[in-house]
Amino acid sequence: MKRQLQTAAFVLLVSIQYCVAQSGDLPHIALLYHRDSDVRIRTIRTLAASNNRELIDDLIRAHSIENYAPVHNVYEEVLSSLTGRADIQGKGAWKAWLGNEAAARRLNINYLPIDPNSLAPEQSERILPFAARLGLEHFEKMASILTAEVYDRQKCHETLRYMVANDNCYQVQKFLI
Repeated sequence: MKRQLQTAAFVLLVSIQYCVAQSGDLPHIALLYHRDSDVRIRTIRTLAASNNRELIDDLIRAHSIENYAPVHNVYEEVLSSLTGRADIQGKGAWKAWLGNEAAARRLNINYLPIDPNSLAPEQSERILPFAARLGLEHFEKMASILTAEVYDRQKCHETLRYMVANDNCYQVQKFLI
């Protein structure tokens, strides 16, 4: 029962943020990494409704590590709408498209910082822990996890998600080769 109330409260909060977004403010990018899929879906739709092309890279990045099919489908829908490209399907195809657009200087890759601590405490504790470490400032730490002599399955799983999320960055590409 408590979990249902928490979920309802988060959905309500994101709904309120949706209304605020109509006046110019957008929900925090960290909500793309929320544990509740309904919150992620509402956040994706709200960000897409802004028609802000500067958010495309953040949406593609979050999409690249999304595991839940209904959320994945929403990403596909909104990215097609935002870019006008209905011919692109799949996480890898969107990442490739983003790389090509950046190389042609039609789009910048400038990920917004993900700082769960800037959210209300009841929200920040619901953000997936690895999301706060997606920035390139964490690259050395993440690379060291994959090259460590001691294997930690959970850390490796999160680190691999980090590498996928940032695979368009030179540091990560060089490391993975």
